[in-house]
Parts: sequence; structure tokens; C-alpha cells
Amino acid sequence: KMLDRDYSVSSRLSIHLKDQHNALLLAEDTGAYTPMLELATRLMEQLEAHDDYRHLLAQTLCDRLAEAAAEKLHAEVRTHLWGYAPDERLTPTEMFQCRYRGIRPAVGYPSLPDQSVNFILDELIDFSAIRLSLTSSGAMLPHGSVSGLMLAHPQARYFELGLIGEDQLTDYAQRRHLPESELRKFLSGRIHTESSTTP
Repeated sequence: KMLDRDYSVSSRLSIHLKDQHNALLLAEDTGAYTPMLELATRLMEQLEAHDDYRHLLAQTLCDRLAEAAAEKLHAEVRTHLWGYAPDERLTPTEMFQCRYRGIRPAVGYPSLPDQSVNFILDELIDFSAIRLSLTSSGAMLPHGSVSGLMLAHPQARYFELGLIGEDQLTDYAQRRHLPESELRKFLSGRIHTESSTTP
């Protein structure tokens, strides 16, 4: 199993699991995760550094493998750690159709496009402990990495965040205790302007 590792239960009943390639923080029905494929990423990038096309293919493959690792991690959480679906046996097609309970929105994807969320996740699960770092824009290094949230509620569904208005940006900045100008950088493609259309 991917999660056959020692883990500790804190006084708040959260599980914090870390090994050299995975970090996971779970509470009752909400969690944060980041699997990464450091060795595969570094080897592939070194092997293909001289060829831009092969480098791009290697990076894409590492990104897809990281997504597969996140999917596997989510399945382990559903079936073992949270254990609300112990008998879940989904086919790959059913997995792609999200026929499981809960969701795992990833940072930078349509339902969680704000990459500054990675800075919050870093504070929670300490990316450096698995040799992961963030750029100033919140991108993860090495590239074969993904992060996000896990939500176990049975009615949780994936969605796409559309364009937001200036009033929503102001409200979001207040809730995050950050300047609007900073969040504007992370959400620039998602802010409604006179000339914008829904992506």
C-alpha cells in the first residue's frame, strides 16, 4: 500500500503522514496532500535536458505520474485512513468519472485556480520535509508534484470557478488577510473585466 508508513494521531484527531515523497494532513473530513515524484522527475529532466522536445515529454509524463499518485493517495484515504469506503473497488473508467465519495481539488486546476493556496499548504504540511519548494508564483518544484485538498462530504462535487468580480476579489482578499494587488497576480485570468469572457 502507498500509505503503509508510520503516522501519528495528534490531540485534535488529525493524521499527519510524511515520508520522503508524500505529505498528508487529515482532519475529520478535510485534508491536504502533496505527493511528488522527485527521483523520477530529476532523472528524466537530467536525461532529457539537451533536447527540448524530450524534456517537455519527460516533464509531462512526470506531471501525469504525480496526478496518478494523488489519485492513488485519495483512494487510500477513502478506503483506509478515513475508511468511509472500505469496500470501494472502482475500475479506471469509474475513477475518471469520479464515481467515489468526496473530491480532491488540486491547486492550479479549475476548481482551485489560486496557486497562492500552495503557500498555505506549505505552512500546514511543510513541503521542504519532502524536498519540495515553491516559486514566488506558487508553482511547485520539482515539476512532478501536485497539491490540493481532500473533501469527504458525500455531496462534494468538482466545479469550475468562473470569472470573479472586483467585489469578490475584495472579499477574498479580506478573508485571506492579503492585499488585493497580491491576489490579483494569482487570479489575473479569473477576474472579470469589460473585455473578458468566460474561459
